[in-house]
Amino acid sequence: MRILSLCDKYFVILIVIQGIIMITIDYVTFKEYKMKEVAKKSRVIGISAIVIAVTLSIINLIVR
Repeated sequence: MRILSLCDKYFVILIVIQGIIMITIDYVTFKEYKMKEVAKKSRVIGISAIVIAVTLSIINLIVR
């Protein structure tokens, strides 16, 4: 339960911004340098980070 207490609104905002940057800027940069596999991984990690942060935040709201 200690992990859920870390998921306040600032944490979620930070992770969502980080995920958006990975999905957009990093993906495009890696693709320009012809690093397609790394670009796909960047997009997957960005989406996963956003989903996990939002899910933990929702669980935190339900548990409180």
